[in-house]
This record gives sequence, structure tokens and C-alpha cells, in this order.
Amino acid sequence: MKRAIAFFLAGGLMVSTAGAAPPDRRLSGSDRRYLSGVYKDTWRCLAHFVSPATGLPYDSSRRLPSTSTTNIGLYMAAVAVAAETRLIRREEAIERLERALAALEKIETFLGGFPVTWVHVDTLLPTENQFSTVDHLSNLCGGLLTVKGLFPELAARIDKRLLPMEWGRLYDENKGWYRGGWRRDVQDFDVQQKGWEWYYSFLGADTRFGYFLGTARRLVPVEAWMVLNAGRETRNGQSYFVPGWQGGGLFMQTISGLFLDERDTVLGRSAADFAWAQIVHARKIKAPVWGWSASESADGSEYLGWDRILDAVVTPHAAGLASVYYPARAAANLRALEKMGGRSPWRGDGGRRDFGFRDSVNWRTKEAAPHYLCLDQALLFLSLANLLHDGVVWRAVASDGLVQRGLKEIPFYAERDGAHLKMYAERDRGGGRD
Repeated sequence: MKRAIAFFLAGGLMVSTAGAAPPDRRLSGSDRRYLSGVYKDTWRCLAHFVSPATGLPYDSSRRLPSTSTTNIGLYMAAVAVAAETRLIRREEAIERLERALAALEKIETFLGGFPVTWVHVDTLLPTENQFSTVDHLSNLCGGLLTVKGLFPELAARIDKRLLPMEWGRLYDENKGWYRGGWRRDVQDFDVQQKGWEWYYSFLGADTRFGYFLGTARRLVPVEAWMVLNAGRETRNGQSYFVPGWQGGGLFMQTISGLFLDERDTVLGRSAADFAWAQIVHARKIKAPVWGWSASESADGSEYLGWDRILDAVVTPHAAGLASVYYPARAAANLRALEKMGGRSPWRGDGGRRDFGFRDSVNWRTKEAAPHYLCLDQALLFLSLANLLHDGVVWRAVASDGLVQRGLKEIPFYAERDGAHLKMYAERDRGGGRD
């Protein structure tokens, strides 16, 4: 049955059941040195914008009071990876992780074990009455599993956060999808919205890791994967899963791939083709850079998310997410963004600091965003960690027994095709057809 499903999804290409893809070693020496510098600077940014009261990350360099469970999970993953890759000492990492865990343990939960999505970074009180669930929970759990894999001494505390999350309680058996829109005031889901129903139904979205966890723990049936919306968008000769370009852009398609090595799966092929469509698009509109994904606008006035992706505004984290598919193209793109001022130093808090790339760049006006977003810096950092350090996040997450079970039992992950990797390499060398 698994092989039949894979045959259908891959458009008729029968694939093997080999293990995860080997780490990408195609980086040139100069590209590796350049990206390693970006990697270190990005860590400095993540390490800096942390609340002294709780040890939790701010949502951005604006230091506004609310932070999300996505920020918490990705920050904790970054701390663990920074220690594993020797950017900081293990003792510092333990201190940071224990503070963040202590704060996480105090955050209000719903349905028994799910922490609410947005909290005050200092007081830990909820800042929203209604909130999105599975996307943020997926990212939190991915971060916690990364820490668990790299810091086994914290495994027991992390399991106390993970195991009470009964994913089946989010799942609607009639629809076959996770529900969204939890309301604290009525202690129930608010699925019925004006003109739409709040379900997480896309295969190519940032909720995919939540489906993986629910299935791996056998709280959600594996058949749920076949009910997810696997529709495709075609652009610039490339076909990839919806919600696509205006559905949040590249990060939606690739964020689950931070935690699970999807490169030689149909999921990774979709993400790689989406990134390639962006590279081709840049050439078509004569843009010197590419990378369309949800980000802050270059003037800092708004967040460019769903249905707000603009041709003129690109974000460095998109190149990071694409780097595991096209490392040379990603490095060249980041260099071009740097020439436009995208990596200009931070001049605040009484000094000049190299914090890596600002959140976005308007390539038409050469204006760089004034701020850094925790989410986007973490996306860039963890992507580069996998590229530069032999899949360090993938290996940490895959060391968990339940994750191993999911990788074997979910067809999208059990069926793999090494031919995808050859295609990415050919494109990255410039030998492939655009």
C-alpha cells in the first residue's frame, strides 16, 4: 500500500525505501566560509534579544511584550545547536535552556497539555483570547525534540512537556483534519469563521510536522495524510504543493524540513521546485535577488504574510531554507543581499553589533528592514546548521524513538528517491534547465 501511495504522489515515479539522504557536501570552501560567518552572526542576534526576566526570546528586535511558542521552540533549538556546533559552551546552553524550560512550564495550557500560543515575554500571561494552534505547536515540539536529542540530560523534563500533548484531541475524525481557533473564553474550538472554517488542511504548510507527530504517536490515523490538500500551484514551469506563493511563501513549504530531512521525498521535491520557481521568477522580472516568504516589509511598517507577498521585497531566510537544496545559489543570493545593505550592523543598545541579515530587503529601493524577527533569524540559523553541520537538527530529532517510527510508517517519509538529490545538484551547478 505504501509503495502504491508513493507511486501516485510522485507522478508515476516508483521510489526506493532507503534511509535518509546523506548530508550535503557540495559547498565550495569560499561559500562554506561565507555561510559560516552568516551562521555565527545570526546566532549573536538570537542570543541577544532575550528577556532578562524569563529567558524567553522576544518576537523581534522591537522587544514588544508578546512572544509565541514558535519563537520559544526555535530559540531553544538554536541554543542546543549553537552548543553542539561550538558557538557557545555547553554550560551556557544548559543555563539558557533551563531558564526557557522553567518559563515554558509556567505557561497556561489548554486541553490538558498544549501551551497557549502567545504570552507576555516577562509575565508569561496569555496575550490573546483566540489563537492558532497546530502551526505553533509543531514548531515548539520540533524545537523541544532538537534539544532532547542534543541534551539527553534534559530529556525527562522535555518529555513532561511533550507527552501530555494529546494530538488526537485537536483532530476532527469527520473531517480528517486538525481544528484551529482555540478560544480561551469558551474553552473550545472556534472552527466556524466568517466565510470559512478553521481547519489545518494543507499538506504543503507549516502544520505538517504536527500531523507527523500525531501519526507517529498513533493519536492520529496515518490515513489522515491522504485527506490533506495535496493540490498544486504551477509557476515558472514548476509545480509545488499549495498554499503556495501567496499562501505565506517559501517558509510554509519548508519549515517542517528543518526538523525532518525531506530532501529525497516528494515533500522535499515540492519545496525544492518552489524555491527553483523563485530563482526563475527573479530572472524573469530582472531582480538581482530572490527569496519570497512572509517577512517584515523593508520599511518596517507591516508584516507581509498571507496574500501580501510583494515582488519588490525578498527575505534572507528564504535563501537559508533553500540552501539545503541549492547551497551555491543560496550563498550567491545572500552575498547579493549583503551588497544591498541587508547585512548592515545593528546600531542599538549602546553599540555596533554584527547580527547578520535584517528581516527583508526591497531590491528596487535598496532599503533594508530596520529590525530582526526571532522566527526568521531562527529559520536562517537552523537551515544553515543542517547545511554546514551534517544535518545536525535532522539527526537530533531523528534520534527520538517515536520520530523513528513515524519515518518508517508514514508513506511520505518512508518512500524516498535519491534521484531528487541529483537534480538539485545539477540545478545548483547551473547545468539544469530552468
